[in-house]
Amino acid sequence: MKGLLQRLDKFLNGTNGTRVVALVIAIFTFYSIKKLISKEVDFWVEVLPMASDIAEGKTFVQSDPTEVRVTLQGSPEQLASVNKEDVKLMSRIREGTEGTNVLVTLERSWISGHGKTRVRKIEPNQATLLFDEKGEVELPIARPEIIGKPLIGEAEVIWSETNIVARGLKTTLRDLQANAIQVATEPIDVDGRVQSFKRRVKILWPQNITGAVSELEVPVQVNVKTGNKSFERQPVLLTIISGSGASYTSDPDWVTVKVSGSEDALEKLDAGKFAVIATCTRIDDGGAKIPLKIIFDSGLEGLSGEADPPEVDITVHYKHSLKQLVADQEDPPAQSEQEQAD
Repeated sequence: MKGLLQRLDKFLNGTNGTRVVALVIAIFTFYSIKKLISKEVDFWVEVLPMASDIAEGKTFVQSDPTEVRVTLQGSPEQLASVNKEDVKLMSRIREGTEGTNVLVTLERSWISGHGKTRVRKIEPNQATLLFDEKGEVELPIARPEIIGKPLIGEAEVIWSETNIVARGLKTTLRDLQANAIQVATEPIDVDGRVQSFKRRVKILWPQNITGAVSELEVPVQVNVKTGNKSFERQPVLLTIISGSGASYTSDPDWVTVKVSGSEDALEKLDAGKFAVIATCTRIDDGGAKIPLKIIFDSGLEGLSGEADPPEVDITVHYKHSLKQLVADQEDPPAQSEQEQAD
């Protein structure tokens, strides 16, 4: 070691100190040239904590500021090889640090992904890391909205106050409670409905909030205002088998019809939009009592009708009675002398 120092002293002090001057000039020249060829580029980098440093039960929310300016220095080739997406700043948190707001001084050694360039500076060089804890509360669910219109009547959601357990960050949950926010659901389409029904609807939880359940079964009541309408002297129409050679009569052949149902349908109803029918396709020789049916035109759903009287007497008329036809086949009538002569 002593010999090395002696040789260095001899080198520096030889030739009246010219070697020292030459060394200084060489160093100055080296850094001057390096400065001339080196460039600087700024990157905006998000401030994130090292995952392993986050205390159990806490969740990182954001940093303040969220990004800092990182200046990299190097040759044009070195700077061109840096991908902005690769430059990361993973801040460290001292062990034992508590609280939800943690102030950290950003160090250049925490920057990664900058290749062979040098981290020149970080501005600002401090950031506050904001943390929160997870929790759960009960939040009210809003009454589902109804869209569309039933074919008849009005639709109404059968609803009682409903609270569901929500999970998320405590700060967010407290804000939702403080502002009395009701969690919405998807709407219920009642278009074209004619009767009450049940529907499972999705709960639309706010961002970053989850719930104990994701759907609810909701009953929907279709309320129909009903009324009555009477029509007097409505003709009884008979349905028969054609080609039977018989005629049919109804007693009575006019009846009164009482119609009940929704007010909307009754407003559309007149005497030409329904028929009173007696089905006469299976009647024995002589006649029978036949119940009457009220048949409505399409588009008048939700109506029902009753005839007064509810049934009619149907009489069947043949040109020859069935008994006479049978007797004639067994014992044909005698022919007259003229008929025999012919």
